[in-house]
Amino acid sequence: MQAYTRQKRQPNDDIREDITRLIAENRQRCLWFLAGDLDLSSTDALLMILRYLERYGDRSVYIEARHLAQSIRDVRS
Repeated sequence: MQAYTRQKRQPNDDIREDITRLIAENRQRCLWFLAGDLDLSSTDALLMILRYLERYGDRSVYIEARHLAQSIRDVRS
């Protein structure tokens, strides 16, 4: 019997592109305190950025960030 190993799946390229766009659109207003050379390679980093956008963005940014975070969680499970 072969052992089952669970691998963490990464968000797809479309989700990463949407997050990168959302960051670029809201960098000055919501994410000014973050370093300029953000490392977006890990899923945890993406979720952290989305939490900041939810917290400091306006309503539309909150809704989009929440939707993207849920998409990442769906991919991970």
